[in-house]
Amino acid sequence: MRAKTGSDRELSESSALSVAENKSPGTGDKSPFSRPVAGTEPDGSNTQNPEPCAAVGGAVQDMSNIRWFSVCVGLYSTAFLYGLDATISAAVQGPVLASLGSLDLLPWIGAGFMLGSVATISLFGSLYTNLEVKWLYLISILTFEVGSAICGAALNMGAMAVGRVVAGIGGSGIYLGGVNYISMFVSPAKRPVYTALIGTFWGLGAILGPVIGSAFAQSKATWRWAFYINLVIGAIMAPIYIFWFPHYGAHRHEPILPRIKNLDWLGALLNVATFSLFVTSCTLSGFAHQWNSATVITLWVMTGVVVVLFTLQQWTAFLTTKEDRIFPVWCLESRSLVLLFVGTRV
Repeated sequence: MRAKTGSDRELSESSALSVAENKSPGTGDKSPFSRPVAGTEPDGSNTQNPEPCAAVGGAVQDMSNIRWFSVCVGLYSTAFLYGLDATISAAVQGPVLASLGSLDLLPWIGAGFMLGSVATISLFGSLYTNLEVKWLYLISILTFEVGSAICGAALNMGAMAVGRVVAGIGGSGIYLGGVNYISMFVSPAKRPVYTALIGTFWGLGAILGPVIGSAFAQSKATWRWAFYINLVIGAIMAPIYIFWFPHYGAHRHEPILPRIKNLDWLGALLNVATFSLFVTSCTLSGFAHQWNSATVITLWVMTGVVVVLFTLQQWTAFLTTKEDRIFPVWCLESRSLVLLFVGTRV
């Protein structure tokens, strides 16, 4: 059976689908960098169809242990920062409100980050399929750091909300990029362990977020360093990201413009609009506006309309192809994948 790690379809899946793929039983190879000899499995048994590790030009074989260790440190540190930023705002909302005011915009400190994350993860899946993984990963890190800088330097609550959305977009690309790196450079037998560690470090960051946020809020550093800390860690890890992270792209030697043109841009737009309207409706309902207000009713109606349009566009592959659709409709045939997808989105 041919390995799926390098296929376009796997790279286009969201984090939930990538985890599901990684659950498949592996073979017992000794190293995540090992490549089975043709005609044999990693354990030495004969087979007609070997399943090699994903690699381009021997990238996996040529990676030294120290380099791979550094790559893992880089991947897990960004996953930690992503989890940290998801919850650190909960501990600094009081000081932020006292400093910036605008109570009506306060919920966007948390909702803005979630909005940026969930609204763009499907788009990042398509981008990682068609573009060079390293550069897209670096752009995601830069976006995350820019969002953190905006939050730390914010002079009003509007700027804080914008910074949180930008950081959420970058965090989404960071998380999905880490899963893709593991899928491409780790053998099937070792992949579940490495993927689980990404979730572990994200969870560790999410747990420590309120603790670290409270420490900054109650110190002379002030709440601003709850966001500036991301810049410090990012600067320390930058040499690893820039010089040691390997290049990979299933279509890296093809012209970039046709690849960008073939993306499901209408589906991406409708997907972003769906989650943007949904998060906005949930955030404003019962807080900034009453549930029976014209604003809230209009938002929920618009959300329903866009959901229907997105469903029809994906079902009919309107202005795209079935292979390039931003949502992997074929996964709806699997109950396990559907449950994993819903579980990671909720």
